[in-house]
Amino acid sequence: MPSVSIVIPVFNAEQYLEACLDSVIKQTLQDIEIILVNDGSMDCSLKICQKYAEIDHRIVVCSQENQGVSAARNVGKQKAVGEYIIFIDADDRLELNMLSLMLSDAKTYEADMVICGIQKWNDIGMISQKTVSRGIEIFGKEEALRFFFRGGKFELGAWNKLIKRSVVDGIDFDINRKMNEDKFFCFEALKNSLKIIYHDENLYCYYQRNTSATYKPFDSRWFDNDYFAERIYESTKESFPQLEREARYQMLMSKYYLLLVMLRRKAGGQFRKEYSNLVKDIKEIKICDIVDFISYRARISLFLVRHCAGLYTFINKVRST
Repeated sequence: MPSVSIVIPVFNAEQYLEACLDSVIKQTLQDIEIILVNDGSMDCSLKICQKYAEIDHRIVVCSQENQGVSAARNVGKQKAVGEYIIFIDADDRLELNMLSLMLSDAKTYEADMVICGIQKWNDIGMISQKTVSRGIEIFGKEEALRFFFRGGKFELGAWNKLIKRSVVDGIDFDINRKMNEDKFFCFEALKNSLKIIYHDENLYCYYQRNTSATYKPFDSRWFDNDYFAERIYESTKESFPQLEREARYQMLMSKYYLLLVMLRRKAGGQFRKEYSNLVKDIKEIKICDIVDFISYRARISLFLVRHCAGLYTFINKVRST
Protein backbone atom coordinates (compact mmCIF):
# COMPACT_ATOMS: atom_id res chain seq x y z
CA MET A 1 0.00 0.00 0.00
CA PRO A 2 1.47 3.40 -0.96
CA SER A 3 1.88 6.03 1.73
CA VAL A 4 0.14 8.77 -0.28
CA SER A 5 -2.50 8.76 -3.01
CA ILE A 6 -2.43 11.84 -5.22
CA VAL A 7 -5.68 12.58 -7.07
CA ILE A 8 -5.47 14.95 -10.03
CA PRO A 9 -8.63 15.84 -11.99
CA VAL A 10 -7.69 16.71 -15.58
CA PHE A 11 -9.80 18.78 -17.96
CA ASN A 12 -8.30 20.54 -20.99
CA ALA A 13 -5.05 21.12 -19.13
CA GLU A 14 -2.53 20.33 -21.89
CA GLN A 15 -0.79 23.69 -21.49
CA TYR A 16 0.15 23.06 -17.86
CA LEU A 17 -0.19 19.32 -17.26
CA GLU A 18 3.38 18.22 -17.97
CA ALA A 19 4.84 20.76 -15.52
CA CYS A 20 2.38 19.56 -12.89
CA LEU A 21 3.16 15.87 -13.45
CA ASP A 22 6.90 16.48 -13.48
CA SER A 23 6.63 18.12 -10.06
CA VAL A 24 4.71 15.06 -8.81
CA ILE A 25 6.79 12.18 -10.19
CA LYS A 26 10.03 13.88 -9.05
CA GLN A 27 8.88 14.13 -5.44
CA THR A 28 11.52 13.07 -2.95
CA LEU A 29 8.81 10.83 -1.49
CA GLN A 30 8.63 7.97 -3.97
CA ASP A 31 6.11 5.76 -2.15
CA ILE A 32 3.08 7.29 -3.87
CA GLU A 33 0.32 6.48 -6.31
CA ILE A 34 -0.85 9.07 -8.82
CA ILE A 35 -4.47 8.85 -9.98
CA LEU A 36 -5.21 10.96 -13.06
CA VAL A 37 -8.92 11.36 -13.78
CA ASN A 38 -9.45 12.67 -17.30
CA ASP A 39 -12.80 14.46 -17.16
CA GLY A 40 -13.74 14.44 -20.84
CA SER A 41 -10.86 16.61 -22.05
CA MET A 42 -11.12 17.74 -25.67
CA ASP A 43 -7.45 18.65 -26.07
CA CYS A 44 -4.33 16.47 -25.75
CA SER A 45 -4.60 16.04 -21.97
CA LEU A 46 -5.51 12.34 -22.14
CA LYS A 47 -2.56 11.59 -24.44
CA ILE A 48 -0.24 13.35 -21.98
CA CYS A 49 -1.68 11.31 -19.11
CA GLN A 50 -1.17 8.07 -21.04
CA LYS A 51 2.37 9.05 -22.01
CA TYR A 52 3.31 9.61 -18.37
CA ALA A 53 1.60 6.37 -17.31
CA GLU A 54 3.82 4.47 -19.75
CA ILE A 55 6.99 5.81 -18.14
CA ASP A 56 5.91 5.69 -14.49
CA HIS A 57 4.17 2.59 -13.11
CA ARG A 58 2.79 4.59 -10.15
CA ILE A 59 0.37 6.45 -12.44
CA VAL A 60 -3.18 5.21 -12.97
CA VAL A 61 -5.29 6.88 -15.66
CA CYS A 62 -9.10 6.93 -15.50
CA SER A 63 -11.27 8.56 -18.13
CA GLN A 64 -14.91 9.62 -18.05
CA GLU A 65 -17.31 11.91 -19.86
CA ASN A 66 -17.15 15.48 -18.61
CA GLN A 67 -18.92 15.63 -15.24
CA GLY A 68 -16.95 18.35 -13.45
CA VAL A 69 -14.08 18.51 -11.01
CA SER A 70 -16.08 17.21 -8.03
CA ALA A 71 -17.13 14.03 -9.83
CA ALA A 72 -13.53 13.51 -10.99
CA ARG A 73 -12.20 13.94 -7.45
CA ASN A 74 -14.78 11.48 -6.15
CA VAL A 75 -13.69 8.87 -8.71
CA GLY A 76 -10.06 9.34 -7.73
CA LYS A 77 -10.92 9.12 -4.03
CA GLN A 78 -12.77 5.85 -4.57
CA LYS A 79 -9.78 4.32 -6.35
CA ALA A 80 -7.19 5.57 -3.84
CA VAL A 81 -5.57 2.98 -1.57
CA GLY A 82 -2.87 5.10 0.14
CA GLU A 83 -2.82 5.72 3.87
CA TYR A 84 -3.04 9.45 3.12
CA ILE A 85 -4.67 11.30 0.23
CA ILE A 86 -4.17 14.70 -1.37
CA PHE A 87 -6.07 16.44 -4.18
CA ILE A 88 -4.12 18.73 -6.47
CA ASP A 89 -5.09 20.74 -9.55
CA ALA A 90 -3.66 19.89 -12.94
CA ASP A 91 -2.39 23.42 -13.56
CA ASP A 92 -0.52 23.73 -10.25
CA ARG A 93 2.90 22.50 -9.09
CA LEU A 94 4.46 21.08 -5.94
CA GLU A 95 7.83 21.85 -4.42
CA LEU A 96 9.80 18.62 -4.78
CA ASN A 97 10.03 17.97 -1.02
CA MET A 98 6.40 18.80 -0.28
CA LEU A 99 5.01 15.31 0.22
CA SER A 100 7.99 13.98 2.18
CA LEU A 101 7.81 16.90 4.63
CA MET A 102 4.04 16.66 5.05
CA LEU A 103 4.06 12.89 5.48
CA SER A 104 6.87 13.18 8.02
CA ASP A 105 4.75 15.65 10.00
CA ALA A 106 1.73 13.35 9.78
CA LYS A 107 3.70 10.33 11.03
CA THR A 108 5.69 12.17 13.70
CA TYR A 109 2.63 13.77 15.31
CA GLU A 110 0.06 11.09 14.39
CA ALA A 111 -1.98 13.77 12.64
CA ASP A 112 -5.17 13.32 10.67
CA MET A 113 -4.44 16.30 8.42
CA VAL A 114 -1.37 18.31 7.47
CA ILE A 115 -1.78 21.74 5.83
CA CYS A 116 1.10 23.55 4.15
CA GLY A 117 1.62 27.14 3.10
CA ILE A 118 1.24 28.16 -0.53
CA GLN A 119 2.84 30.31 -3.19
CA LYS A 120 0.46 32.18 -5.49
CA TRP A 121 1.46 32.48 -9.13
CA ASN A 122 0.02 33.79 -12.37
CA ASP A 123 1.35 33.39 -15.90
CA ILE A 124 3.83 36.23 -15.35
CA GLY A 125 5.37 35.01 -12.09
CA MET A 126 4.91 34.72 -8.36
CA ILE A 127 2.25 37.00 -6.90
CA SER A 128 2.72 36.36 -3.21
CA GLN A 129 3.79 33.97 -0.51
CA LYS A 130 3.65 34.12 3.25
CA THR A 131 6.70 34.86 5.38
CA VAL A 132 7.59 31.56 6.98
CA SER A 133 9.57 30.40 9.97
CA ARG A 134 9.99 26.83 8.69
CA GLY A 135 8.02 25.73 11.74
CA ILE A 136 4.85 23.82 12.51
CA GLU A 137 1.79 24.39 14.67
CA ILE A 138 -0.39 21.69 16.17
CA PHE A 139 -4.14 22.19 16.50
CA GLY A 140 -7.05 20.29 17.87
CA LYS A 141 -10.28 20.14 15.90
CA GLU A 142 -11.93 23.13 17.58
CA GLU A 143 -8.96 25.47 17.20
CA ALA A 144 -8.47 24.46 13.57
CA LEU A 145 -12.12 25.17 12.83
CA ARG A 146 -11.76 28.64 14.36
CA PHE A 147 -8.94 29.42 11.92
CA PHE A 148 -10.98 27.92 9.09
CA PHE A 149 -13.91 30.22 9.83
CA ARG A 150 -11.93 33.40 10.39
CA GLY A 151 -9.41 32.93 7.58
CA GLY A 152 -5.85 34.21 7.31
CA LYS A 153 -3.94 31.05 8.20
CA PHE A 154 -5.55 28.22 6.27
CA GLU A 155 -6.39 28.34 2.59
CA LEU A 156 -9.84 26.89 2.04
CA GLY A 157 -9.09 24.78 -1.06
CA ALA A 158 -8.52 21.02 -0.99
CA TRP A 159 -5.16 21.16 -2.74
CA ASN A 160 -2.67 21.92 0.08
CA LYS A 161 -3.96 19.36 2.56
CA LEU A 162 -2.63 15.87 3.18
CA ILE A 163 -5.47 13.95 4.81
CA LYS A 164 -5.62 10.51 6.36
CA ARG A 165 -7.79 8.58 3.93
CA SER A 166 -9.89 7.01 6.68
CA VAL A 167 -10.94 10.53 7.73
CA VAL A 168 -12.67 11.18 4.39
CA ASP A 169 -13.94 7.67 3.57
CA GLY A 170 -17.53 8.78 4.08
CA ILE A 171 -17.17 12.26 2.57
CA ASP A 172 -17.65 13.13 -1.10
CA PHE A 173 -17.41 16.36 -3.05
CA ASP A 174 -20.86 17.73 -3.90
CA ILE A 175 -21.31 17.08 -7.63
CA ASN A 176 -24.36 19.35 -7.83
CA ARG A 177 -22.40 22.52 -7.02
CA LYS A 178 -19.68 24.25 -9.03
CA MET A 179 -18.00 26.64 -6.57
CA ASN A 180 -16.74 26.25 -2.99
CA GLU A 181 -17.51 22.54 -2.93
CA ASP A 182 -13.91 21.94 -1.85
CA LYS A 183 -14.36 24.37 1.05
CA PHE A 184 -17.26 22.28 2.34
CA PHE A 185 -15.30 19.06 1.81
CA CYS A 186 -12.44 20.44 3.91
CA PHE A 187 -14.88 21.56 6.59
CA GLU A 188 -16.28 18.03 6.81
CA ALA A 189 -12.74 16.59 6.91
CA LEU A 190 -11.77 18.94 9.75
CA LYS A 191 -14.85 17.84 11.68
CA ASN A 192 -13.58 14.25 11.45
CA SER A 193 -9.99 15.11 12.40
CA LEU A 194 -8.59 15.01 15.93
CA LYS A 195 -5.14 16.50 15.30
CA ILE A 196 -4.21 18.96 12.55
CA ILE A 197 -0.71 20.14 11.67
CA TYR A 198 -0.02 23.46 9.98
CA HIS A 199 3.39 23.43 8.26
CA ASP A 200 4.02 27.05 7.33
CA GLU A 201 6.58 26.41 4.60
CA ASN A 202 5.19 27.47 1.19
CA LEU A 203 5.25 24.09 -0.54
CA TYR A 204 2.25 24.27 -2.88
CA CYS A 205 2.41 26.47 -6.01
CA TYR A 206 -1.14 27.66 -6.72
CA TYR A 207 -1.72 29.26 -10.12
CA GLN A 208 -4.42 31.86 -10.67
CA ARG A 209 -5.56 31.46 -14.28
CA ASN A 210 -7.84 33.85 -16.10
CA THR A 211 -9.80 30.79 -17.26
CA SER A 212 -11.02 30.00 -13.74
CA ALA A 213 -14.61 30.59 -12.67
CA THR A 214 -13.64 33.63 -10.60
CA TYR A 215 -12.51 35.44 -13.77
CA LYS A 216 -15.52 34.55 -15.91
CA PRO A 217 -18.72 36.63 -16.15
CA PHE A 218 -20.95 36.39 -13.09
CA ASP A 219 -23.47 33.56 -13.26
CA SER A 220 -25.60 31.43 -10.95
CA ARG A 221 -22.62 29.30 -9.88
CA TRP A 222 -21.52 32.09 -7.56
CA PHE A 223 -24.52 31.46 -5.32
CA ASP A 224 -23.00 28.10 -4.38
CA ASN A 225 -20.73 30.13 -2.08
CA ASP A 226 -23.76 31.26 -0.12
CA TYR A 227 -25.26 27.76 -0.12
CA PHE A 228 -22.16 26.23 1.46
CA ALA A 229 -21.66 29.10 3.92
CA GLU A 230 -25.17 28.50 5.23
CA ARG A 231 -24.65 24.71 5.39
CA ILE A 232 -21.42 25.20 7.32
CA TYR A 233 -23.17 27.54 9.74
CA GLU A 234 -26.08 25.19 10.39
CA SER A 235 -23.80 22.19 10.83
CA THR A 236 -21.55 24.08 13.25
CA LYS A 237 -24.45 25.43 15.27
CA GLU A 238 -25.67 21.87 15.76
CA SER A 239 -22.37 20.05 16.31
CA PHE A 240 -20.12 22.76 17.78
CA PRO A 241 -22.35 25.38 19.43
CA GLN A 242 -19.28 26.92 21.09
CA LEU A 243 -18.12 27.94 17.58
CA GLU A 244 -21.44 29.47 16.51
CA ARG A 245 -20.06 33.04 16.49
CA GLU A 246 -17.12 32.15 14.25
CA ALA A 247 -19.37 30.19 11.88
CA ARG A 248 -21.81 33.10 11.78
CA TYR A 249 -18.92 35.42 10.92
CA GLN A 250 -17.88 33.25 7.95
CA MET A 251 -21.49 33.20 6.74
CA LEU A 252 -21.81 36.99 7.06
CA MET A 253 -18.54 37.63 5.22
CA SER A 254 -19.42 35.14 2.50
CA LYS A 255 -22.68 36.99 1.85
CA TYR A 256 -20.91 40.35 1.96
CA TYR A 257 -18.22 39.17 -0.49
CA LEU A 258 -20.86 37.78 -2.84
CA LEU A 259 -22.75 41.08 -2.73
CA LEU A 260 -19.54 42.93 -3.56
CA VAL A 261 -18.77 40.64 -6.49
CA MET A 262 -22.27 41.16 -7.88
CA LEU A 263 -21.79 44.93 -7.76
CA ARG A 264 -18.34 44.81 -9.36
CA ARG A 265 -19.59 42.48 -12.10
CA LYS A 266 -22.74 44.58 -12.53
CA ALA A 267 -24.93 41.54 -11.94
CA GLY A 268 -27.45 43.11 -9.57
CA GLY A 269 -29.93 43.79 -12.36
CA GLN A 270 -29.78 40.27 -13.78
CA PHE A 271 -30.10 38.69 -10.35
CA ARG A 272 -32.26 41.31 -8.67
CA LYS A 273 -34.10 38.88 -6.39
CA GLU A 274 -30.90 37.19 -5.23
CA TYR A 275 -29.28 40.57 -4.60
CA SER A 276 -32.23 41.70 -2.47
CA ASN A 277 -32.15 38.45 -0.51
CA LEU A 278 -28.45 38.91 0.24
CA VAL A 279 -29.07 42.43 1.55
CA LYS A 280 -31.96 41.11 3.65
CA ASP A 281 -29.80 38.30 5.06
CA ILE A 282 -26.95 40.67 5.96
CA LYS A 283 -29.38 42.95 7.77
CA GLU A 284 -30.80 40.06 9.79
CA ILE A 285 -27.54 38.42 10.88
CA LYS A 286 -26.64 39.30 14.46
CA ILE A 287 -23.40 41.26 14.35
CA CYS A 288 -22.87 42.93 17.75
CA ASP A 289 -20.93 40.00 19.25
CA ILE A 290 -18.70 39.40 16.20
CA VAL A 291 -17.79 42.98 15.35
CA ASP A 292 -14.25 42.46 16.68
CA PHE A 293 -13.73 39.80 13.99
CA ILE A 294 -14.49 42.29 11.22
CA SER A 295 -11.93 44.66 9.70
CA TYR A 296 -12.52 48.39 10.05
CA ARG A 297 -13.15 48.83 6.32
CA ALA A 298 -15.62 45.97 6.20
CA ARG A 299 -17.44 47.37 9.24
CA ILE A 300 -18.14 50.60 7.39
CA SER A 301 -19.41 48.75 4.33
CA LEU A 302 -21.59 46.45 6.40
CA PHE A 303 -23.02 49.41 8.29
CA LEU A 304 -24.08 50.95 4.97
CA VAL A 305 -25.56 47.69 3.70
CA ARG A 306 -27.53 47.21 6.92
CA HIS A 307 -28.77 50.79 7.33
CA CYS A 308 -28.60 52.42 3.89
CA ALA A 309 -28.37 49.70 1.24
CA GLY A 310 -29.36 52.05 -1.57
CA LEU A 311 -26.45 54.38 -0.82
CA TYR A 312 -24.04 51.44 -0.61
CA THR A 313 -25.22 50.15 -3.99
CA PHE A 314 -24.93 53.60 -5.56
CA ILE A 315 -21.39 54.19 -4.22
CA ASN A 316 -20.15 50.87 -5.57
CA LYS A 317 -21.83 51.36 -8.93
CA VAL A 318 -20.02 54.69 -9.26
CA ARG A 319 -16.71 53.05 -8.30
CA SER A 320 -17.14 50.31 -10.91
CA THR A 321 -17.80 52.69 -13.80
